[in-house]
Amino acid sequence: MDYQGLRGGAVLEVFGRLNLDAASLGNHEFDVSYDHAKAMVDKAPFPFLSANILDIDGSSFGRSAYQIFERGELKIGVIGLTIQSLPLRVKAENVKDLTILPYKDAVDNILPEVDANSDLIILLTHNGWEADSLLATQLDERVDIIIGGHSHVFIDQPTQVNGIYMLSAGSHLQVLGVADLEVENDRIVSFENRLIPLSAAPVDYYSELKDFMALTIGKLEEELSRTAGYLPYPFEVDKFKVTAGSQWIADAVLAEYPQAELLLHQ
Repeated sequence: MDYQGLRGGAVLEVFGRLNLDAASLGNHEFDVSYDHAKAMVDKAPFPFLSANILDIDGSSFGRSAYQIFERGELKIGVIGLTIQSLPLRVKAENVKDLTILPYKDAVDNILPEVDANSDLIILLTHNGWEADSLLATQLDERVDIIIGGHSHVFIDQPTQVNGIYMLSAGSHLQVLGVADLEVENDRIVSFENRLIPLSAAPVDYYSELKDFMALTIGKLEEELSRTAGYLPYPFEVDKFKVTAGSQWIADAVLAEYPQAELLLHQ
């Protein structure tokens, strides 16, 4: 749904009201177009960070490659990374002008600078669990934590790869991931993590955010309840045979991606 000129812009509004500190770019941020992704980065009330997605001029496509956050006396360096296979996951034209660096190359480019200005270094990624685990084996002790997305993996116990703590809190806001740690002399000396299940608010709960959610979701449901059109046949889809419904889907996909030669659907 359009909100303040952005498709799905209400999501940014919600996370802004929740005081989100930073986000990494995922593949879905590029679903609409290059211009839309750029506008999303510019208008978000929090920084999108990306060290490995470079814009046309060679700068980070995010607001920056990394950011240093101060919490009390602790300085936390957060580096953003985005999945390398981005051109295979969105329309190629949406990312054709971007340069996508290998994860380790992108981290190596800025790691000395981040390390010199921080006590704790976190990679905030949308690479997938397998890619993050492989990356961890290639890094040194300067990187402390990888908080990853894309694979929707739930990690409820302290997990390390090559001495680096790996965190992942599933998907769809089913849980809130929490890490409690102590840092001394640029090293984590105590670490615990847990996943807090999220559920619907009590009926009598009130907040301005609740009102905003009710308003925007109500508008979205109103739009989705409208009849988009009619098919001249029953919409039957059978994965073991061609039906009128599955042929309609195939024709629609081919119209959108005329260069496609193969479609895998699950």
